[in-house]
Amino acid sequence: MCIVEYLATRGGNGFANLDNFVPSLRHVAADQDSIGWYNFMEGKTAKAMRLHQDAYYQREESRRKANRWAAGLVQRIVKMTHSQWTTHTFSQTGFYQVPLR
Repeated sequence: MCIVEYLATRGGNGFANLDNFVPSLRHVAADQDSIGWYNFMEGKTAKAMRLHQDAYYQREESRRKANRWAAGLVQRIVKMTHSQWTTHTFSQTGFYQVPLR
C-alpha cells in the first residue's frame, strides 16, 4: 500500500483514491477510509490492513507476524506525529520539547 502517499494527502484524498493504489486492496482502503486520516495519524488502523499483511506473510511462508508489523507501523506514525508537533511548537514558541523515543 502507498501509506506514505496517503499520509501526504493530509486527509484530502481517500486511501482508495490514490494514484498507485492496487485494486485488489479496495476493501482494506475502504475500511481505513471509514476510520479516517486524522484517526490514522493517531495510530488507529483498520483491522483489514493487519489481516491483509498476515495473509501476505502466510503466502510468503514468512515467520514474521502481522501484529508486530502493525505495532511497528503505529509506532512510526506516532513518532512522526510527535516530531511534527514538536517542530511546530518550537517554531511557534521557541520552546523545545524532548523528542519521543
